[in-house]
Amino acid sequence: MSPTERLRGLGYSIDDPPQPSGPTLPVSVHNGLLYVAGQIPVRDGQLIATGFVGEDVDLDQACGCARQAVANALAHLYAHVGTLDDLRMLRMTVYVAAARGFADHSGVANAASQLLVDVLGERGRHSRTAIGVCGLPRHSPVEVDVLGART
Repeated sequence: MSPTERLRGLGYSIDDPPQPSGPTLPVSVHNGLLYVAGQIPVRDGQLIATGFVGEDVDLDQACGCARQAVANALAHLYAHVGTLDDLRMLRMTVYVAAARGFADHSGVANAASQLLVDVLGERGRHSRTAIGVCGLPRHSPVEVDVLGART
């Protein structure tokens, strides 16, 4: 099964990635590296949750948001290069809009990391940073950005 089929089989669409809200590119390329702009958990044009993780959004919801955000990043990569078959993920940053006292940022990030591995196999393994922040665009609970390359 191809990475595209695996992603679709997990219930994610890659055919219509959310468009940037500003004058930015969803993917930029430099020296063969694919930089994907920050992605929030938008599905069918709407955020799937809003608020702070640990206050308005529980851990399970936040993990679902992280998976949707990284699926959106994969959709942008698919739109840019036309395939997921020869992609390798190198790095990901996961931003968590965390309520005071929330400390499981890595748990949220693990959900996004696991989706990359589920879809791309060993080529989905990457280095990562999980960061708690005081707010994200549109009151999103999670935002991810990824760096990848073609193999």
